[in-house]
Amino acid sequence: MERLYLWLDLGSLALPLIFSFHPKIKFYKLWPSVLPGILAMAIVFIPWDIYFTANGFWGFNPDYLTGIEWFGLPMEEWLFFFCIPYACLFTHHVLSSLIQWWPLNQKRTNWVYVLLVTALVIGLWYGFEQWYTASAFLYALLILGLTQNTAPQILPSFFMSYVVILVPFFYRQWRSDRNRTLRSCRMVQRYTKLRCTLRNDTLRRYRL
Repeated sequence: MERLYLWLDLGSLALPLIFSFHPKIKFYKLWPSVLPGILAMAIVFIPWDIYFTANGFWGFNPDYLTGIEWFGLPMEEWLFFFCIPYACLFTHHVLSSLIQWWPLNQKRTNWVYVLLVTALVIGLWYGFEQWYTASAFLYALLILGLTQNTAPQILPSFFMSYVVILVPFFYRQWRSDRNRTLRSCRMVQRYTKLRCTLRNDTLRRYRL
């Protein structure tokens, strides 16, 4: 689908932006702190993205892009760094506002923190020679450690919001894997049926 990436960016932003003005949410009142935070994140990660794209760590399918690029990144990728963080922060704000009780208390949050740090350290150890993996895991360790030592009270709601935000990605991946598996099974069935047909034809000819 042409310009799919652009439509995904705009679609991800549309509803959060519209509902930012909902009287029970009023997310627009947080813009003075949200927008500079998104900009600061973009200043860090856009050069990071440009570097890894230029060095061939990943690329973009031109079939889904408008063709407009800046510094080697398609316009849609630039929009990604503003649309998706806004949608994620909006989701976190809504969940924090609507849900007054979180199943993660501080003790359970500490356990989750320890498990995450352990997994990241193991991943960093085995992926140290892979620049992208090493930089991503190292950055996650630094941010988690900084938050745990300066503002641990925000981690329970963050962990829960993060799980909720990941659900659509896991579902999409499950659907993709399921469809791929079904296609493989159909191909195997067709191949098996063809072999049986050829074998039966051969047996008939032999009998004749």
